Formats: sequence, structure tokens, C-alpha cells
Amino acid sequence: QSGQAYLFTSIGTAYSNQGDYAKALRFYQQGLTIQQTIGDRSAEGHTLNSIGTAYDNLGQITKATTYYQQALAIRREIGDRAGEARTLTNLGGVYDSLKQPDRALMFYQQALAIRRKIGDRAGEGITLNSLGLTYSELGQKQQAQTLYQQALTIHQTTGDRAREGETLNNLALIHEQLNQPQQAIAQYQQALGILRDIGDRAGERLVLSNLGALLARQNQPQQAIVFYKQSVNITESIRQDLKTLSRQEQETYTQTVATTYRALADLLLAQGRILEAQQVLELLKVQELQNFTRESEMGTRLARVVFNPTEEKILQQHGTLIAFGQQVETCKQTRCQRLSQLNDQLQALTQEYNQTVTTLEKEIRQRRAEDDAFLDPVKLVP
Repeated sequence: QSGQAYLFTSIGTAYSNQGDYAKALRFYQQGLTIQQTIGDRSAEGHTLNSIGTAYDNLGQITKATTYYQQALAIRREIGDRAGEARTLTNLGGVYDSLKQPDRALMFYQQALAIRRKIGDRAGEGITLNSLGLTYSELGQKQQAQTLYQQALTIHQTTGDRAREGETLNNLALIHEQLNQPQQAIAQYQQALGILRDIGDRAGERLVLSNLGALLARQNQPQQAIVFYKQSVNITESIRQDLKTLSRQEQETYTQTVATTYRALADLLLAQGRILEAQQVLELLKVQELQNFTRESEMGTRLARVVFNPTEEKILQQHGTLIAFGQQVETCKQTRCQRLSQLNDQLQALTQEYNQTVTTLEKEIRQRRAEDDAFLDPVKLVP
């Protein structure tokens, strides 16, 4: 029974890592029932913490906090110091979400002290990254950057690729806020390569959205639209997997991702692509309509946004750039002898990509002036 419960929770974690929180919760609950029946307190604390994380990712803060508190009580009761630090870090994240940085820092500092005392390097990296988020929100950008760099070094040493991708995304945000857009773009690209490689859909969705926002602010609307569209499509794939959750839970998750949809719609409207913008905004309402009508036809028809031929070119070239960038990062970590050569090739590939995008944007502006139907979204319907 103990082994069966372990497998249930492990499968739940695998689904959670892919952003399929509905299946994750189903398996977690099966594991938790067994653990409570046989009195496996250590495993029960672990599963309660995992359930809290799933609800946290769904934006269900109250439920997440309840499960975290239950996990914390058990872990303290049985002396599970590593587990206690993990749950304290998660509770810090809750108070970050609630815009209560003082309480968040209190939990993070408690967790960091425990993790350093017991020599939990992987956990220390996680908490340092969380501390960086709080200091960033407090406006202390340099302190946040220092903490992120420390966390990144630990993640790379321990081989925690998911956390490495997350921390690179956070570092990119800091570079952006410090008016260093090129460094930010480079780190977003590194993060994307890692998160795609490990199948972290939720992380990839977030990085693509952040990259789209940066490019929009850099007055590169065509590139921004491409990245926003990718983010929306990944988000839609996650939402499709949440249909077994309650209507409230689905709607709460939608609220956590709605900013990306609206930002994409705004860019499309500014480009005169009104029907496409309307389709993107309708995606936000599809789940509500499905729950009301119990019809799935609309959900199937509007399950994704599509790319026009120009966007496909940008998408393809950027994919090549990301893949090559991953080769360079692997070479850095293994200290291979081709690093200098690979860096030169990456720089040349980046310049080629930027030139291609500039050319395509000029072509778009010129052709739109000559032909109002150039980007007619009706032609994009598959």
C-alpha cells in the first residue's frame, strides 16, 4: 500500500509538472487516502504539500494555504526538517501572491536557515530564487539579481533544470527592468530552450508571454504577436486538460493567464487585425460558454490561434536560434573545446534572425499600405 501510494503521488507530480493539474489532483487524492489509512505521516505531509502546490498554480490561494498549513503541521510534528523548509518556502510564495512581502520574507528566511543548516543545496537554491522575487517586488533590483545569480549557480550544480529555467526567466525580468533588453532576451531564450526540453508547459507559457511583452515595449509588434500566440496556444492546451475541474477552479486559472490574451488582442487591434483580436478574446469566454451550454463545438473550433506565413517564418527561425543556443549552453557547462567557435556561430545566427525579422516587418508595413487584405484573418482559419 505504501508503494502504491508513492506511485499515485509520483504520477500526480508528473502531471503537475506538465500543467495538467486536474489529473495531478486526482492522483494526489488517491495517494493521500492510502497514506492516511496506513498512517504514513511523512508521505502524507509530502502529498498535502503537493496538493497545495497544484491549487497554488490554479490560483486557488485559500485552498493552497489550507493544504500547506496541514503539511507544515505534520512535518514539524515528525521532525521532517527538509519538508518543513519546502512548505515554508511555499507559504512564502502564497504571501507574495497576496502582496504581503514582509510575511513572505519571514517564511523564506525561516526556510533558508533550515536548508543551510541541514545542507540542502537544491532547496537553498529554490528559496534564494523565491527571495529574489520578493526583493524585486520591493524595488530592490540589485539585491534580487544577486539572489537569482546565487540560485542559478546552485540549480546548474544540482542539475535542477526546471528551477534553472524558472530562475533564468526571473533574471531576464530584472535585466528588462534595468533597461538591458538584449541581456533579457538572451536569458528568456535560454529559459525557453530548457523548459521546452523538459516539457514544462506552464513555465514555457510564462516565458513566451514575458518575451512577447518585452518585444511589444521595444516596438517590435510582429515578433511580440508571434510569442504571445505561442503562449496562448500552450495555455489553451493546459485549459483543455482542466475540464474535469469545477467551473470555479477553471475560471480562477483563466483569470491568472488572461493578461496574455488581452495583450495579444491589443496588439492585433493596433495592427488592424480585428477578427483575429476578437477570436483571441473569445477564447477567454469559451470555457464559461461550454459550462453553460455543454456544447464542445466552439471549444474545438477556437482551441488555438493560428500563424500567418510571415509569422511562421519568424517562428521557424527563432526555433533554430533557441536550439543552437542550447548547444552553446551545454558546451559551457561541459567546458568543451568548441565554445569560442559556437559563440561566434550563435552571434552570426542571432544577427541573421534579427535581420530577417526587420526585413519581414518592413515587408508587412509596405504590403499593408498597398493591400488591406494582406493579413486578412479570414484566410487564417484552418
